[in-house]
Amino acid sequence: MRWNTGAHGRAAAQACIVTETLELLDVRHAPLFARVERFQSKREAKRFLVLKILERAGQISHLRRQVRYHLRCPVPGAIVPPSVTTYTSDFEYVLCCDGLWGAIGEHIVEDCKGFRERMYLLKKKWLYLQEGIVIYVT
Repeated sequence: MRWNTGAHGRAAAQACIVTETLELLDVRHAPLFARVERFQSKREAKRFLVLKILERAGQISHLRRQVRYHLRCPVPGAIVPPSVTTYTSDFEYVLCCDGLWGAIGEHIVEDCKGFRERMYLLKKKWLYLQEGIVIYVT
C-alpha cells in the first residue's frame, strides 16, 4: 500500500494505525480506556491518582481538572470588566469531611508546583483579591 506524503495522507496513515491497534486490542479482549488524562508533570499525575482514591472513598466530591479563571481588570463604568489574563488550576474539589485543608463543604483549589515562578505568585494574589479563592500548593 502506498501512502500519500501530504498532510492529509499522514493523518490518514495515523488514523489507520490507531484503528488497527484498536481492532487488535478488541480481538484480544484487552480493556480499553474511555478517558485518557494528560498531565503537565509526574507530580500532578500522582496527585490526581490520590485525589481519585479520596473521591471514591467519599472524602472529597466534584473533582475537576484544569479549571480556568479569568483575571479581570476593574474599569469604571464597565458592566463586565475586561479579561486581562487567565489562571488555570490543576485540581478543584469539595471536601466531604473535616480534613487537612478545611471544613466540610469547603471548595478547594489546588496547584502542583515544583518551583513557584513570579507570574504564578502574581496570579495567585490576583485570584485571591478578585474572587477570594485561596490556592493550596502541593
